Amino acid sequence: MGSLGHELPLHVTRSTLLIPLAIALLSRLASAQTVYLDEPFDSGSFPPAGWLEENNGISVGWEPSPSRAVHADWYGLNDNSLISPSLDLSAGTVIGLHLTHDQLFARYRDQNEIEISLDGGVTFSRVIAIDGQVDGMGIELDVDLTAWAGQVDVQLGFRYVGDFANEWSIDRVLVDDFLPDPPPIWPELPTDFIAWEGYCERFDELVGVLPPHFAANSVDEASRYPDLDGWCNIGQLAPCTEVYSGLASLELGLNPGTTNFHNVANAIIIGFDGSTIQNTAFEMMVWQAGEELDPDDGVFVSVDGETWHALRTDWVRMTSGTSYQKQWRRVGGDLANSGLNLSGNFYMAISQADDFPFGGQDGVAIDNLCCGGAVVPLRYQINNLIAGSVARFEVTGLDRDAFVSLMYSFAGPGPTTTPFGLADLGSPYATLATVDADRYGRAEVALMVPMGLLGRTVWTQAVEILGASGRFSNPLEVTVQ
Repeated sequence: MGSLGHELPLHVTRSTLLIPLAIALLSRLASAQTVYLDEPFDSGSFPPAGWLEENNGISVGWEPSPSRAVHADWYGLNDNSLISPSLDLSAGTVIGLHLTHDQLFARYRDQNEIEISLDGGVTFSRVIAIDGQVDGMGIELDVDLTAWAGQVDVQLGFRYVGDFANEWSIDRVLVDDFLPDPPPIWPELPTDFIAWEGYCERFDELVGVLPPHFAANSVDEASRYPDLDGWCNIGQLAPCTEVYSGLASLELGLNPGTTNFHNVANAIIIGFDGSTIQNTAFEMMVWQAGEELDPDDGVFVSVDGETWHALRTDWVRMTSGTSYQKQWRRVGGDLANSGLNLSGNFYMAISQADDFPFGGQDGVAIDNLCCGGAVVPLRYQINNLIAGSVARFEVTGLDRDAFVSLMYSFAGPGPTTTPFGLADLGSPYATLATVDADRYGRAEVALMVPMGLLGRTVWTQAVEILGASGRFSNPLEVTVQ
């Protein structure tokens, strides 16, 4: 299938594109041994010799313009096709279509499609739909037509469907026996690498800024070129709405505000230094809103940023099925399953493809990614600590088989020896409550705050108890309001 070229911003003028486009086209012509069609739309006649237009009569449809064919944004439901001469591809083995086109008001597009006919133009089937959302001039599109090599009567149709705003212009159509190298699966890679062993990412400190060992990708799923409607968000696009703990998470999907439903692929790529790897396991918390299986879905690893090996796939299956939709689940994996030598620098991709806005019927959120010897940290927080009111105490990151003890002291920060190790509490200390973790590793309790504690400072800490061992959370020093 073909690939959409990078869509250039509006401020790039046609004159600035002439030299690089000419070089690109000449390079293609030099590389190709056979040219089946080369139409620059500059003959002065329209449609050009051998071409024809099918027009449904709502507007004038396809029109001539200097060195291009243009379909403007006519009112009324237009469905008009500009159809090429018959091409004899019977001797071909590799066939490439190379289109240079312009887009105006791309976000209002209904359909811009390239179709193909093998029966003299009686019937057409879709080859590719153009769905990039960025306006631009001199956009390059390469489509693999090798599936139709050997056919004696091939016609291409450039079909415009719409009733408002979108304008599509075709500058040049070239069909030959040359195909460029496909774009990379993920075009953006990190420029730095961080040690794998013990790395734990809660995403809270990344809000608005991605460090150099991170790279965000949102691309058209088929072409792998940038797609502005992608949603690869750690707070740099908008505040996160689905968070397991803390301030942020990694959200993947289609832009929550868009009504332009189309397939977009998203990934955060993390650069890791594997020189100190001892433990190849990792775990993370995952939330999914009703995913469909897609080849881009999962966790992948690569040593070169080009070839990717799956570690975990299928977000629904990873989170134990559709019954746990929109619920946080602990998901683990192991680098060893890749079969790669990861003792040097390598990349991990957490990725997903979607055709519906994040958080509605689709989307994935990731939080608390911990690698190597690290484990999901315990996070302890208190809300509404007001005298005479009900306060909510919450601990996340627990093992689902554990219970948690909430300890407190009025004697300062400690440390103090307890049966479970050193606590960051003064002595004496007491237990406020003991709560079982739920199946998502979360424990919470609501307690009334006595009026007599108004203005008192309390030091408190949670300890996870699993068997005979204990693990402490972050300590809190709070004053009752």
